[in-house]
Amino acid sequence: MEQYEIHKAYVSPLQRAQDTLALIIDKKDIEVVISDNLKEINLGPWEGKTKQETALSDPQQYNYFWQGQSKFNLSGAETYQQLKTRVVSELQAIFSKEKGKNILVVSHWIAIKAAMAYYTSTPLSELSTLPDPKNGEYTILSEPK
Repeated sequence: MEQYEIHKAYVSPLQRAQDTLALIIDKKDIEVVISDNLKEINLGPWEGKTKQETALSDPQQYNYFWQGQSKFNLSGAETYQQLKTRVVSELQAIFSKEKGKNILVVSHWIAIKAAMAYYTSTPLSELSTLPDPKNGEYTILSEPK
């Protein structure tokens, strides 16, 4: 990312996102805004549980989580549609507020993937067809000219 001057950074408050941001900006003097709307999907009763525990607790919702995202609707958890709406709304607000600037946004795997579904017009029912973002990978979004 050295070829881009970063004017401001937005980041999830979760520690792993904060750590990633620190590695990317490497002590540069960049204003950082922490945004709750960039957090990963809220899994409610599954938070802090292993994959095995979640699979045993509700096998159907577990399968939907991984391969039927538009049907995922675990009681007490955020749906993929709610996640997509939350993250895209935040990104749109950032883009509007920071017009003409290079903005760094650091978020999480599923949150990023849900946003990419929006920006590529991919239905949530086909979310698993989108490539998974890699750790530390960046994607450039820009306003159409």
